[in-house]
Amino acid sequence: MIEYTRILFMDADTLAVGPLGSLLDVQQWLQHPSQHVAAVMDYHRGSWTAAWNSGVMLFKPNIHEATRINAILNKRDVRIPATDGDQSFLNWLYPHTSKAFVTLPLEFNGMSHVEVLQPAVWAEVMPKLHAIHFTTRKAWACPESYERSVWTVDLARACKGTVRVGATERVSQMGIACYCSLGYKWWRAFRGQHR
Repeated sequence: MIEYTRILFMDADTLAVGPLGSLLDVQQWLQHPSQHVAAVMDYHRGSWTAAWNSGVMLFKPNIHEATRINAILNKRDVRIPATDGDQSFLNWLYPHTSKAFVTLPLEFNGMSHVEVLQPAVWAEVMPKLHAIHFTTRKAWACPESYERSVWTVDLARACKGTVRVGATERVSQMGIACYCSLGYKWWRAFRGQHR
């Protein structure tokens, strides 16, 4: 894909809800020749981590970087982490401390678990969102709705602990709506209702 000046990757559980043109501006985000990837830092297990989230990523491809990655992948003695699929590998390849990585603002990858785990941050970012990443609860698992439900910081705080991620997901009655304040946007897009 070296014929492209930029590549925007969005996970299948993301939804563009605002303009992405400014994100595609490589000169704004990936100015230096050593910069290859831009993404939002990850929020995991109650804190902002030293890793970035691969749900929405901007790449600036070039032949030298493609050759370097191929050489790494072809080495037999390299141990590549695989705990979180592509995200582990990409964080290993481009650590957030490297010159190759650029941090994007949260509004370009609004991870829905931040809604409950950091509601004050979510309240600030929500009006500026360009892309939602349905992380803890996938939008298609949210109640089918086409209107925004009432959302407050206090309601979000009440959701804490009502949903567990993974095979042991448990949902309380209140938890059915938790992590879903913007699920209606996905349902509108899925059903073709643009408002």
